[in-house]
Amino acid sequence: PGFQVIFCQNLLFYMIKSEVANALREMRRLLTPQGWLFLDGASSCFARGMFTHVQKGNIHGFQIAPPKSSATIAPDVVFKSAFVPELDGMPQPGTPPEDRLLQEANRLYRLKEFRQADERLDQLIVDFPRQLAQGLLGKARILADEGSDMEAMELAEQALQAHEQGDSLLSREEQAAGCAIIAMALHNKGLKQASSLWFERLRRLDARHPALSLEGGRA
Repeated sequence: PGFQVIFCQNLLFYMIKSEVANALREMRRLLTPQGWLFLDGASSCFARGMFTHVQKGNIHGFQIAPPKSSATIAPDVVFKSAFVPELDGMPQPGTPPEDRLLQEANRLYRLKEFRQADERLDQLIVDFPRQLAQGLLGKARILADEGSDMEAMELAEQALQAHEQGDSLLSREEQAAGCAIIAMALHNKGLKQASSLWFERLRRLDARHPALSLEGGRA
């Protein structure tokens, strides 16, 4: 404890709700009373119930809010991971092999074991062609997490195309994840007009997706 400044980027966005709360409590504990926490724009909505939010342009700063009876994440914030749905632990007995592979890949992804997760996804695509879209989306998540935005965008587009053609179906949440990857990649490259089209598509799928906070504060 005693840090005057904490920078946290590209972390909270990938956590499940309980992990976000724990991380924010720990960062609050580590800050001095007048210290600053800086978050990326996509994660800024998660801290507003526990900290005082100050924004200037794309910079999101937070200071410890005045004591409350129950300082916690604002209850109206519905958290969804940017790229991967929340999982309910390990695969259960009787889980179909394709679902087992996907769940194992997602588990490894959360542990940042990207190479092993990618291998599981390759196996999924080869062994179960009907899971092509989910496999491509999983690989796109990994590339996005590694900072390879354009490659991630390409795979996300392929995943959505496979879904639209009916070759391999994605859930509504998975479609939103694909749109988020594309919108964020275009936004990060400064292609605001192109990204706005994908943000709008994302909004139609999930009006409260955290990636929308990047779009000029419109979320």
